[in-house]
Parts: sequence; C-alpha cells; structure tokens
Amino acid sequence: MRPILFVISILTFALVTILPMENQLSQAAIDDTPAVTDIHPEGDPGKVANNTAGIPDKNFSKVNDSAITAKPFATPSETNTIGINGVWLFKAGISYQSPADTYVNLNKHHTLISQIIRNNVLISQTTFNWYRSTDGKNWKPVSIKDSSEGITQGIETTSPAKNRDQSDLTVSSKKEQTVYYQVQAQVYPIDFNPILTSRVFAVHFVDQDIPSTDFSIKTNTDYLISDNHYKDGKFIASIKFDPSYSTDNNYISWSVSDNNLAKIDSNGIFDIKDEAIGKSGSFDIIATLNRNDNKPIQVRKKTIKILHLIDGDTDVIAGQTAHFKLNDSFSDDSSLYWWATTKSKSKSKYLKIEPEGPAPNLNHTAATVKISNISIDDNLSTIGITIFTPKLDNPNGKKPIKQDKNKETPLDMIIAQRVTLHVHEKPVFTTTNKISDIDYSRANETVSKLTDVIPTDHLIHDISLSNSSDFENYSTKPGTFIFPYSPNESIKSVKVGQKDVNYTLDADKHQLEVPNLTVSVKGTTKIEITTQVNSFVTGHFDYDPVLKLSDGTEVKIKQTSATFSSNSIELSELKPIDFGSVLKFGPRTHQRKSPDETSPIVTINDRRRNKAPASLQLESSDIYGPNGEASHMRFNYIDEHHQKSDPMNHSVEVANSSNGKKFPSIVWKKYQGLNLVVPAEGFPDGHYKANLTWCISNSI
Repeated sequence: MRPILFVISILTFALVTILPMENQLSQAAIDDTPAVTDIHPEGDPGKVANNTAGIPDKNFSKVNDSAITAKPFATPSETNTIGINGVWLFKAGISYQSPADTYVNLNKHHTLISQIIRNNVLISQTTFNWYRSTDGKNWKPVSIKDSSEGITQGIETTSPAKNRDQSDLTVSSKKEQTVYYQVQAQVYPIDFNPILTSRVFAVHFVDQDIPSTDFSIKTNTDYLISDNHYKDGKFIASIKFDPSYSTDNNYISWSVSDNNLAKIDSNGIFDIKDEAIGKSGSFDIIATLNRNDNKPIQVRKKTIKILHLIDGDTDVIAGQTAHFKLNDSFSDDSSLYWWATTKSKSKSKYLKIEPEGPAPNLNHTAATVKISNISIDDNLSTIGITIFTPKLDNPNGKKPIKQDKNKETPLDMIIAQRVTLHVHEKPVFTTTNKISDIDYSRANETVSKLTDVIPTDHLIHDISLSNSSDFENYSTKPGTFIFPYSPNESIKSVKVGQKDVNYTLDADKHQLEVPNLTVSVKGTTKIEITTQVNSFVTGHFDYDPVLKLSDGTEVKIKQTSATFSSNSIELSELKPIDFGSVLKFGPRTHQRKSPDETSPIVTINDRRRNKAPASLQLESSDIYGPNGEASHMRFNYIDEHHQKSDPMNHSVEVANSSNGKKFPSIVWKKYQGLNLVVPAEGFPDGHYKANLTWCISNSI
C-alpha cells in the first residue's frame, strides 16, 4: 500500500499547484478491436483475403536480418508518467510515438512522429534532435541536407496543442536497407525536465510491394472530451498490419464518419471540431486501403466517443447554487474521486464543496457535488476533479474504467479536469406593459389603466421585455411567460414578435402560459395578447404578468389594470318608507318616521359608458288598509324647491342627470320626498301600505 499512499500525497500537492494551468486529459494508447469491412476488387472476391504475395519469395536478410539488433543511441524514456490535466507534475512525458517497425517501398515517403506533452504550458518550450543509424551500432545526427546512403529526410516541428509539441521526420530511400531512428526532446526549463528519448524506430525499405492480409486501427485515445479546455487536444491514429512487414502504410487514407463532430488529416491526427464543443456523441475513424489502382480494397473503422468528464453549471447568476457531476462513463466504484477548488476572487476563502447524495463507499467523495450561494467574488474560480484508479495487480499500473456496458477503456492512473466558474450579476430586465381598448378609445386614459370596459369590447395587452444582462449565454435560458387575465375575458390570440405562438390556458386560474420563451441579451421580445370581454363578473382587475426562467429567476412585469362595466344603470337597493303611527283624526300631513338626510332612499349604480341625460320617475298606487280596502289617504311629493305634486297613479320626476354625468343615488332632506296626507273622516285601525314604482328613462 505504500506506493498508493505516495501517489495520493503527490496528488494532493498537484491539485493546488497544477489546476490553474491549461487542461488536457492524459489518455493512454489503446488497441481496439476493429469493425471490419472488406471491399473486393472486380474478379475473384477471395483474391485479396487469400493473397500469399505478402510473404516474400526472396531473402529479406539485407533489410530484416534478425542477427542485427540495434543498439539504442540512448535508453528510451519511460512513458507511463503520472499526469494531471495532461500537464505532467515534475517532468514532461511522451504522449505518442510511431510504431517500432515499418516497411516502406523504395522511393516512397514515410513520416515518423514523436509527440511530447509539457509540464508547464506558460513558460516551457521544446527542442527536438533526431539521430539515425544504418548498421544499428553507429549513430549520427539527422540533417535534412544529408542525402548520403541513398536516404532523403525532412523535419517539421509543430505544436498541435497548447501544451504539446511534435516533431515529424519524413524519410525515403533509393536502396533496400533498414535505417534506425531515435529522437530526443528537451523541454525547457531543464531544471526539472530530463531529456526524453523515443523508442528505436526501424524503417525497412524494400524493393517490392508487400500487401497486407488484414489490418486494424490503433489510437492513443478512444474518447474526446468536448469541454472547451480540451479543444486543443489532438490525438493520433495509426495502423497495425498483418503481416507486420506489409508496405501498405503508403496506401492508407483517413476519414471520419461525421465531419460535423471531428476531423482527421492525412497522417491520422484527429481532434474535435469547434461545432462539437459541448456535445455528446460518437464518430468513426475510417482507414481505407487503396492500392496502386486507387480502388478501395479494405476498410476498417474505430469508434471514438465524445463526452464530458465534468457536467455542471459553469455559468451561474450570483446567489444561485452550482451543481457538478462526474460523467457516468468515468464513475467506477473502485475509483477514488477528489474535488478541489481554487480561492475566490477575494482571495480570502476557497469555495465550499458540499456532496449531493451518498458516496460510493468510505474511500470516495461523492460523484455529484454543489456549491451554494455563489457570489460575484467567486468569479473565475475553478472547480476540479481528480480520479485515481489503482489496480495493483495490473502491471501497467492502469485500471479499466467502464465507458459503456460492453466495453472497458484503460486510462492512466490519474486523470483530472477543472472547469472555470463564471459568475454573472442577476440579469436586468426592463419591461413595459400597455393595455388598450380596440372598440372604445379614450384620450384621457393612461396606457396602464382602462375604465368603462364593457362586454363586446376587445382589449390588447402589449408587453415588451428587454434583457440587459452581461451574460451572453443567458439568451439560451428559456422561460415560461405567465399572464393572468380577468374572468370577464377570453383569449383570442397570442403573438410573440408578430408571430402566433402556442400557449396553454388554465381555466380555473384564468391564467395563460407561453412556454420556452427566450429574451435575447441586448434584445427585446414583444408579446401581444388580444382578448374579448364577454361578461361582467368582476368590476376591477389588475394584470400582473411574470416571466419565470428555467434557472429560477422571476422577472416581474409592470402592472396594468382595467375597470369593467355592465353598461347599465340599476336601482340596486330600495328601502321601505315608514311613516310610523298616524292619529285617526284629521286632516293632517305626516312626514317620514325619523327622516335620514344622509342615507340614500334609492341606491343607483350607473355603469353606463355613455352617460346621456336620464330621468328618475316615481309613481304610487292606492293606499290599502288592513282588510285590503282602498283608503282615502294619499301621498304628496315635495321637491327641493318645496313644490308639491301628486304621484298617485301617474309618474312624477324626482331626479335627473346631465350629459356625461353619473346618475347619483337619491337622498331626501327632512322636508323633501313623500309626505302622507290623512283625510278627516275616520278609518279603521291597522297597518296600511302602498306600492311605489321607480322608473329611469333614457338610461343607455
């Protein structure tokens, strides 16, 4: 267990010092079982599969003498270096090198590739030096000007990724021979970067074509990480021929099954395309064997997956909680996960990581975590995960991690990724909300308030939302627009940006919802809702629309209101008129019992939109005694000018209204209104009553 503890202690140190650097995932070389497609040329379909021409008739001792064993120019470097994010902890390492043996036709070109990964992407640089030997013993530096021994050479050094350097040596020969090559790379600064030495490459130049009977594809990864931090990670596909001394490497062409996800060049170097960043999926690397007639003979495929190592909320609004999860493809019960963060912008604290759900066992941290109540000061902090997959009985020090149910992918002992947290201020929305009546326009009403809205009217609710957030990707966050409408209305149409959209209605809540509404950053979204007023259920309604975004943010929209009318004038309350006890002797006139000069005798609700002049008339019936007989009592109506009139069996105007004015309720002063006139002759004791008829004319 001591080696494991040693690695863990190195890992803890590395998380603090390495995570802020550029991310690359360290991935191991993989031999895949190929998907096979054989394409036979015209003629005998078994000609290629059964071809024995790949076994040479002549003696290959000149180019493949087993008695000759090359003595390396220098001892090859170890390649199983522990790395985090593809950045080596204490020394650089070799990330790819060409196969040890290659067979090439005379005068054909072959490229040897050596790729290293640096330990410091900010200040390091790399130099390459190639060496060659024709006898396996004596070595000399490779010079592109040196064409002795029938050999021509060309060297190209590139940096295919931010923390990777690559040197390509292209060679050819005019005569049969085996030439040995090695390359040394020095990563600077040299204080903690030893010289890296490749394996010995044996290039066997032969004067005949040696077809293969089969071949498979080999890559140094079987997945690509689709996070932005890994965009510059380029990987290499190569061919393993059967027989191994086939010269078919000159006739291989490369392609991918989905040009929208990945690309590959003529040397088999492939990477993810910009448009695939953030996506998940898979594509096939396709190797096609074309012989001299350029007809496809054999096709082999290898599937490469595109996935995330960490899925999570890298862009959040201040005050929210960010959630992060290790991709299930890398979640293995025997693996150990460590989450770590850098200090926040304030430099005073590390972000606090809280587990979500139980850890797989006591030796694990949770595969899903959260960071609560993120602040603006946490902007540009990093969240990283490191996976340690020990397997002591594996001589290569690698543990298979399941990528899917049917396949295992051997990975380096330690892989890691970090993501950068981008914290944005809460989005600022500017909103307007206007209401208008299509059928009845009034110049004295504001755009936020309507009065005297009646059945049959059509209303337009005109709403706009402007997003001035600093978070460009906030445009992609959809929301649900919720619009409460009055019980008086029904929805006729909903438009967003002048286009009809789908919506749902909750009849019980009188609520309209438009799903998946987005408001572009620095843009404005206009919503137009047309309604029809069908009835008079409520006299007043306040419209309080809201936009509820998928991240929990609620955008309140300015309120509008409407006052509705039934377009009628109603006598809503008629109080009985009580004259109390009346003495039998007379004649005499009696006023109302306890006259009230403040409470209405008649309550009038004038809901007319067009308030034309109106008149209120009063008419009384005969006054009947306790036995149902008509009495000789009568009423006098006294107006405000003390003028008398008799309402018995004919109408008397008791009030009127002027044009444009609301008809007021009827309040009588003490002397005003109805008086009871009792005759001189006697009448029986008991209760007397009469019916009063009130009538409003010209009310609409």
